[in-house]
Amino acid sequence: MARKAVKDPVTGYPVASIILHRGSWHVTCTIPPELRPYLGGKKQLQMNLRTECEETAKELRSKVQAHFHHQFDLATAKKLEVETHLEHLKQTFEELR
Repeated sequence: MARKAVKDPVTGYPVASIILHRGSWHVTCTIPPELRPYLGGKKQLQMNLRTECEETAKELRSKVQAHFHHQFDLATAKKLEVETHLEHLKQTFEELR
């Protein structure tokens, strides 16, 4: 059973976490399912912090999370644009009937 991602209280997006992989810290963040089609179908965004220091990784996590959340904002805007366009096409189709 999949764990539910912890949400950021400000953005409502999943909180990023740091993981140690092969001696280097990475930041990962789950992409909300509704935004995955607009972010290449990926389930997570990940960035290698290129540091072995956990304290440095903790300091960088919030900056990377902000970058990831910005990507989510852009994907949300694209999603709304697509939905608006589809609604317009539906209305046009109904008018032609």
